Amino acid sequence: MYAWYGKFQINANGVLSFGSSFPVPTPVSLPLSSHALVLPYWADVNLWEGNSDVYFRQTTDSAILDDVTADLHYGFNCSGEFQATWALIVTWHNVTYYREDFSVETPVRNVELIADSA
Repeated sequence: MYAWYGKFQINANGVLSFGSSFPVPTPVSLPLSSHALVLPYWADVNLWEGNSDVYFRQTTDSAILDDVTADLHYGFNCSGEFQATWALIVTWHNVTYYREDFSVETPVRNVELIADSA
C-alpha cells in the first residue's frame, strides 16, 4: 500500500513526519498508527543549548545522486536498475540528549530519503 503526502516535516526530535507535524518530544511505544513517520534518530534531544544544529537539503545534483545510488546498490547487495533522481539529506549535528553534558562530543546522525523516477 502506498500513500502520497504533499509535505513532510523535519522535527527537532529526530523524526521525519509526513502530512502533519509530530510534536511528541519524548519517544513513546510503537506503533503509532495515527502518523506516517520515519524515525532515524527519535530521542529526547536538546537543540537549544550547546552547539547543536539540524541541517537538511534536497538535491537533484547528478554527482551526489550517482554516489547515493552506488551506496544503495552496495548496501543492499543489488545491481538493479534503480537510479536515484532526488534525495533529501538530513543531519543532526552535535545534538545532545536533555540533561547531558554539552562538553561531550556527540556523533553526527544522518538520514537520506531517496527516490527514483518510477
